[in-house]
Amino acid sequence: MDLRKVQKTNDMFYLYLPKRWCRNYNIKGQSLVAIESQSDGTLNIIPQYSKKKPQNLKLTLATEDQLILHKLLVACYISPADSFEINVKGGLDEASILSQKNLLSLEVVEVEGNKITCDSSLTVSDIQNLLITMLRKIKNLILLLNKTTDSALLNRYEEEIDRSKLLIEKSVIAGLTNAASSPQKPVELYFMASLSKELEHLVDHLILIEKPEKKLLQKLKESLDILQTLLQNPIKTLTYHGALQYLKTAHSLPQYQDYDYKRVCRSINVISEVIIDWAVIQLNKEKT
Repeated sequence: MDLRKVQKTNDMFYLYLPKRWCRNYNIKGQSLVAIESQSDGTLNIIPQYSKKKPQNLKLTLATEDQLILHKLLVACYISPADSFEINVKGGLDEASILSQKNLLSLEVVEVEGNKITCDSSLTVSDIQNLLITMLRKIKNLILLLNKTTDSALLNRYEEEIDRSKLLIEKSVIAGLTNAASSPQKPVELYFMASLSKELEHLVDHLILIEKPEKKLLQKLKESLDILQTLLQNPIKTLTYHGALQYLKTAHSLPQYQDYDYKRVCRSINVISEVIIDWAVIQLNKEKT
């Protein structure tokens, strides 16, 4: 806790705002802040979000390696830039770019000659809802795995889950680079990003199992149901005891020798570690 002395001039009382806080929330001279008086005697100072000037990326890539180009595309997309343009000096496989599953249907990615452009119209600040949506999609995928082996249908679900993870990454980076634009705190953004990444890993290995055991699918659904409950409102629902319950559920998964089975179970265990870390940090903050 940062203690500061209250200053007084005539009938006015004032104090200086922390420099780091002002920098994080882009507070400058003449900036507006909201002040809320709470019933417990505390006073909240809330930064008013002021939209930054549009940021446009212009990059040149001197390689014909499509893998490098795909990775650069994703990096540009998840950046806080409002638009980007990549000029490729060399061959450009237009069909390959347009079929990139992580970008398809998210935004309009245009390819013309050796130039790739994208105007990002999507700004999502509520990462919690994105994460809940991702969980629902994974649970729907598990239901499908119980009933069908239609690879085309399962692949479409996997692509939707990959897109959810990419949107979460984009929103996390936007929240970290401009804290006033996100309702989540930096530590919450970190944990949410970690969860989305591990959930994607879980799905990547789950769909590689030809016919997943019913017992595993049931355990996964139970685990994700608990996780969704914990994340509905992390400040209230992500409790220490709830996190312990999730740890027990994760540790109750069957033991397998098959690689993809083991990776799925490992993802659930990593997720449980993230959850208990998050819960303990919240517990610590409550006591300070």
